[in-house]
Amino acid sequence: MKIVVVGLGVPFRGDDQAGVLAAQATLPNSDHFEVKILSDPCDLLDAVADADGAIIADALQCDLEPGTVVRWDVLRDPFPTITSSVHLISLEQVLDLGKSLGLLPCKLVLYGIAGKAFGLGEEVTEQVQDAAESVARSIIEEVNEWSLH
Repeated sequence: MKIVVVGLGVPFRGDDQAGVLAAQATLPNSDHFEVKILSDPCDLLDAVADADGAIIADALQCDLEPGTVVRWDVLRDPFPTITSSVHLISLEQVLDLGKSLGLLPCKLVLYGIAGKAFGLGEEVTEQVQDAAESVARSIIEEVNEWSLH
């Protein structure tokens, strides 16, 4: 089973780096999956094109407490209405397009990490840094479960 872990985020935009940090933290344990870092959701469909399963980590711009982690099964659960996007085309739009065109892997999970500092040049907040490390552990556990089946 080919599994891809995708970290979405824009460098130098504070908490928007949450997904990148989570994906990078999985690298020491990436024997059973490939890690891809993206700054634009438009590149997502290419990144997961030949995967059987994918896990996406991304920052959430929302009203939740910074560092709050939310997990969605993209193929089963409706996309949450709690988020907005800092991108021209949102992750939700890209995933909807992928569903419509049949381009998504058979397993697809999104881990969202709520942030509060998204300005250019801002630092990642401590809450988001801690949450990214927690998400990395969750990703590794989930990939290990998928690898057993």
